[in-house]
Amino acid sequence: MGVHADNTLRLAGGSRLKSVGRTESGFVLSGIALLLTLPAMLMVASLLVITEIGSETTSLQTLVDKVTSAGHDIERIISRMENQDIQITPKTLAELADNYRATTGLLVEIVLSDENLISISIEDPGGVARYSSVMRIGGE
Repeated sequence: MGVHADNTLRLAGGSRLKSVGRTESGFVLSGIALLLTLPAMLMVASLLVITEIGSETTSLQTLVDKVTSAGHDIERIISRMENQDIQITPKTLAELADNYRATTGLLVEIVLSDENLISISIEDPGGVARYSSVMRIGGE
């Protein structure tokens, strides 16, 4: 074993191992460098949490809009049915609720009471957003 002029170390089997010179040294993370990168890592973690919360807020608002829009749309359809003298029966309301349930994926319930009151209840399957309304039919 011995060091030669070309900065190589000759091993017992005749193979050579090159030593690292001053120009090929690596970067060692010192204590000060670690302290400088630590705030950056904390800021990245905080940014990820903020992004996650923001996306949850957006999806919640979209769900609330979907439920509210379906409720107003059902009220509008029932009003038009009444204006066009279409008979409003528990069967037609059940079919309307089934159509909305199938197209929106929401839990829709429309009930006609004996006092000509229609109760509209809409809820998302997760139970996060709800819409409830009562409307009177019959020209009063």
